[in-house]
Amino acid sequence: EDFQLVLINPSPSGVIITGDTIRIVIVDDDVTEVTFEQPSYTVIENDGVARVCLTKDLESATQFAVDLVTQDGTATSPGDYTGGTQPVTFETAEDDVQCIEITIIPDNDREPIECFNVTPQISAANTGSVVPGVPSTAKVCIEDVGQRVNDTIIEGPLFTVPIHINKEDQIMIGSDRVSLCYKIHGSPSRWFNLVTD
Repeated sequence: EDFQLVLINPSPSGVIITGDTIRIVIVDDDVTEVTFEQPSYTVIENDGVARVCLTKDLESATQFAVDLVTQDGTATSPGDYTGGTQPVTFETAEDDVQCIEITIIPDNDREPIECFNVTPQISAANTGSVVPGVPSTAKVCIEDVGQRVNDTIIEGPLFTVPIHINKEDQIMIGSDRVSLCYKIHGSPSRWFNLVTD
């Protein structure tokens, strides 16, 4: 935006004005920054979903959209997570926060921590008025803590699943014998010995 400043009616009248018109340009410095709420996220593989949030720092004249794009690292799509592009739309209010959910793919393999990145992609229509802030990239790490059975982590060939039956439940059952049902999830090539103690 710009306007002109014109010098007129000099005093005293004998003063000569040269270059009596000046053009003044207003620079718009209200640039909106979009940043991730945190630089890194950790999700348990069996939770199935990673939630990543982006926020903006200023009120904006109109709503605008930003694409969040995943990038493979040690975790790769589609084997470890569902990658791609997800759009988020910001409203005009300040401190608007928008989140996406990324599907995490669980498996039966014991793996180290694996990570991938998420970055914002600004559309051409918003170039100059919306910019990535810091952090401009979020790292999402998938932690494999093994399968859980009754809050017990199954990691090795030998594991224990605690089963607690209080005295009141024994009275209600009316017996000192309890039947246990096991449902095993795994590959067909694996086998298990079930031992009670």
